Amino acid sequence: MIPDKNEFIDVLDISGYNYIDRVYSQKLYLPEYLLRPGKLCLGTETTYSINNFLSYRDNPYVLGEFLWVGIDYLGESGKYPVRGVNMGLLDMACNESNEYYLRKSYWSDQPTVHIAVSTGAKPENEWSPRPCESKWNWILNETLPVYVYTNCDEIELVLNEKTLGTKIVDKNLYYALWNIKYEPGNLEAIGYINKEKVTCHTLYTTGNAYQIFARPEKITLSADGKDITLVEIAIQDSKGNPVLDEDIEITVNVSGEAKLIGLDSGEMNYEGLFKTSTRKTYHGKLLAAIQSTKNSGPATIKLESEKLKSFQIQLQSR
Repeated sequence: MIPDKNEFIDVLDISGYNYIDRVYSQKLYLPEYLLRPGKLCLGTETTYSINNFLSYRDNPYVLGEFLWVGIDYLGESGKYPVRGVNMGLLDMACNESNEYYLRKSYWSDQPTVHIAVSTGAKPENEWSPRPCESKWNWILNETLPVYVYTNCDEIELVLNEKTLGTKIVDKNLYYALWNIKYEPGNLEAIGYINKEKVTCHTLYTTGNAYQIFARPEKITLSADGKDITLVEIAIQDSKGNPVLDEDIEITVNVSGEAKLIGLDSGEMNYEGLFKTSTRKTYHGKLLAAIQSTKNSGPATIKLESEKLKSFQIQLQSR
């Protein structure tokens, strides 16, 4: 669509544009605003380019943007067995991607720091976020680009209690970047605002998969046969650190006044059923949907695997 060739936009209260950078490149909304002075503009579908956000931040006539895509979804899947689009800030099981925290740095006043280690791959296209993983299990002495996504003024990076220095954050990038050699242990990013420490994020080198851990959205359900709680399931090592590099089948058994209605993960190359009690994790995670019955009473969720220490949750329907 070439906006200035379509007269219908003249009668709208707000001018909305899909991928306006394809028409005006880095100028984005300015040419359109000059054509219609005083009229507000909105990015109704944008790419991951930070210029879209900066255009909103720096120009009062731009309302904001709708990023494509916020959450992974079924459809537009391309080649089988891919079942959908995996370019979102949240995956199919609503797990946050690394790019989620970069966007949080853009939009939120809450001090934010998040370590994202580049995998070395390039984004597939303009709709894809930077390929990164938030883990600290790599090859010894491998040089890694380490991004720290943040809205803080300065970031200090500390590897195994030794500082790697402090960097001022470019307010037009919202990240600081280091290239460091990997050694196992812990990597901590500390965020400072006005020279005061306000927040931090730490990655740990994890051991082998040892146990299941789970966290329900809520533990009390309405006994109406409709209420649902989502249970986040994760693989941990013996110290309770999340294990992202091992994927293992986990069985979910529910007894009492609740029932399992589905399992899912962020895995896009999945050909199985949602209505199953056993499913392999993806990047060490799984999501279970549990529904109440029409009777009041307790319910028990048992999470089991042949390779992992089990976990149990108690719910109550009222």
